[in-house]
Parts: sequence; C-alpha cells; structure tokens
Amino acid sequence: MPTFLNTMVTGTTVLLVAGSLWMAVWAWQRFRVSVFLWWLASRVSAFVALLLAGVPDQERLNAKVGTFAKEQHLDLDPVEMYVSMLTLTNLIPILTTTCLAVIAIGELSHVGPRIAPGYEPGRVLRCVHRLRIIWGVLAVLFSVALHLASRAY
Repeated sequence: MPTFLNTMVTGTTVLLVAGSLWMAVWAWQRFRVSVFLWWLASRVSAFVALLLAGVPDQERLNAKVGTFAKEQHLDLDPVEMYVSMLTLTNLIPILTTTCLAVIAIGELSHVGPRIAPGYEPGRVLRCVHRLRIIWGVLAVLFSVALHLASRAY
C-alpha cells in the first residue's frame, strides 16, 4: 500500500530524472556537451542494477568469503575479509566520477575557443575529447559493476 512518503519519493525521483534529461538534451543541443548525458546514463543504469541486485544472504556470503580465504591461503576470518573488500568497493564510484570529470574537461577544452578566441587546447585535451564516448561507456560500466558484483556471490 503506497504511503504519502513513498508517493513523494517517487514524484521527486521522476521530476529529478525529467529535469536531468532536459538539462542533458539542452546542453547537447546548445553547446555539444555530452557529459550530462553520460552522467544521467550512469545514474540510471546504477539505479536499475541496484533494483535488480537484491539483498545477499548473509550465510551464503560468509561461506563464499571463507572458501575464498581458504583457497588463497589467507589467514583471515570471513568478517575481516569482508571489511577489507569494502574499501575496494569505494574505488568504483571514484572511477565513475573520474571518467565523468575527464569527459567534462575534454568538452570544456573543446568549447574553450568559442569562449576565449585565443585559447588553443593541448594535444592531450583534444585526444581526451575524441575519446569521450569510451570514457562515458567506462563510467556506465563502473557504476553498474558494484551492483552486478553483489549478485555474483
């Protein structure tokens, strides 16, 4: 049974996605800046992966971590292994943000000559701008990777 809070969260989420989509389309049509499209794609794909991931069974997770520790001849109990793996999962959102920042930097350097007529972007920035689709695909993959890894237990 939907409550008022569920309705408000759903409505706010729909408005946020619609507003983000409008901002992404406007930025692309006006300035040929696609970083907002990639940001929206990474957020939506991470949200869908989170919905599909489900909640892991604690006993099964402990058994898998214990088996991994024994196979690798590690002297850790499952709790220590799990806590050490948590720090690795913090790396994935950082990689997503880094890919999106690289796209933004490349696109700003591409728009730079229109803003400041004497600006000439460096060779590395031109290469980064040309490879923005690859950076965007990596950002989407990194944002989904954490949620898909939680299903593979």
